[in-house]
Amino acid sequence: MVRPMATARATRALLLLPVVVGLVAWAAGGPARSPVAGDDGEAARAAARVEAGAAYRWLDELQARYPGRSRGTAAHRDAPAFIASSLAAAGAVDVRIERPAVPLREGAQNVLARVPGRSSAERVVLAAHHDVVPGAPGAIDDGGAIAAILEAVRALAAGPPPALDVEVAIFDHEELGLVGSRAHLRDLGEDELRRVRAALAVELVGWRRDRLVVQTIPWGFATRAEGIVPAWMPTAVRAAGRDAGVRVGVGDPRVSPWYQATVRVLGVLTGSDADAYLAAGVPACLLTGSSLTNFYEAYHRPTDDMAMVDPARLDDAARVIAAAVHELAALPDDVAARRRLGDAYLTLGLRTLTHGWLALLALALAAPLLTAALGLVAARARAAGALAGALAMSLAVAGLLGSLFGLSILGPLALGAAAAAAVQGRSGRRACLYAGLLVALVEPALLGAGAASFGFRWQGSATETSATLVGALAWVALAVLLVRASSPTPPPTPVGDAAIASPPPEG
Repeated sequence: MVRPMATARATRALLLLPVVVGLVAWAAGGPARSPVAGDDGEAARAAARVEAGAAYRWLDELQARYPGRSRGTAAHRDAPAFIASSLAAAGAVDVRIERPAVPLREGAQNVLARVPGRSSAERVVLAAHHDVVPGAPGAIDDGGAIAAILEAVRALAAGPPPALDVEVAIFDHEELGLVGSRAHLRDLGEDELRRVRAALAVELVGWRRDRLVVQTIPWGFATRAEGIVPAWMPTAVRAAGRDAGVRVGVGDPRVSPWYQATVRVLGVLTGSDADAYLAAGVPACLLTGSSLTNFYEAYHRPTDDMAMVDPARLDDAARVIAAAVHELAALPDDVAARRRLGDAYLTLGLRTLTHGWLALLALALAAPLLTAALGLVAARARAAGALAGALAMSLAVAGLLGSLFGLSILGPLALGAAAAAAVQGRSGRRACLYAGLLVALVEPALLGAGAASFGFRWQGSATETSATLVGALAWVALAVLLVRASSPTPPPTPVGDAAIASPPPEG
């Protein structure tokens, strides 16, 4: 029989295992930089060529001439020609207005242009949209993105060319369900699609509390991709932020790890033109200054005007965009060839943990809980031991299958339960247990907040769904069973003659 004290000591020793594995994974993940070869610092130099205040001056002119560019207005009809002439003046070539066939009375006007690179074998796409929702002036959504891209184009055209061609695509009718970008990709053809290495869409940048992040949402309101963008693309965009001296986060500036788990399972009623590229199988992500905990306050409102614009933050976005082009274009071919969507990875700070490291971390978290389960069974707390064992096995499976959502719920529960079984005293056990329970609640809370803000559509696989059900059961049952198991055993009730001989209670 397993001795409870020996099991507790083993559990305490094994609690160091996830710490060791986490530190090794952190070191092995390497800094969040793209493996650039032959760029020779051009990304940083391109960012430095951005002229302070130029993007703001152009945006001010756009808003003065063409405010409220909603469908059916003269501003919506005439703005594309102004954008096209501005791109040509910035140094872009092959500037044209594309009018793809769309099921709308006035059609669509996509503005396309090219910045020549050293090679035309592939290209990097910079995308934004010029239409707005009715009643909104559109200064930040999405005039600021166009202004930042335009200044990045000028900086790119003024220096040594990037390794690949750059396509600029200012799409129409994004607000109606990515109509312009989807039509453009439909007409592009498979051969041309394969030549697109990556597409960086830009939205909601340059406002007063702008905090730039890379959004990696695969399931938006108008499209559904096969999975998440490969890790090398958000890594390269964040590396561009370091080149430009601008901090770029992943998904959200405050709850980034949980955000990354949430977008694996939640289809939202929002999105960007990056979604259209992802749905077509092209690596794509969104550079934005808005996120769940730092949401743009004038989104789709009449207050989305020039008073919301911060010229310095608009310049920061332009610098990151210019640097991102060089980072993405200079990726080694063997890295860029990894285009498959859906890879499991987690970015923490300046490190990226791949699927293999996530699986090892899950196994390391499960090990002390399995040991604790043996101790609970030995102490005749069989129900608690069975639940702890099931929780540990579910965590291991979630890690092996790459379920970030499952890891974010089951991991804290397992760690808290194992620590509770290893410490002495009821108060210590409860503190460990409830700490794990509270951290495990962060993911469901973020899921609820995201669903309340952007609509709800569950996209989780069977793995994520199972992890959710197991986590919900464990959150309720584990607290009850482990706290009960840590309580002292009451003395046996006397029976037979002893019971008869016992004096009656007083009173």
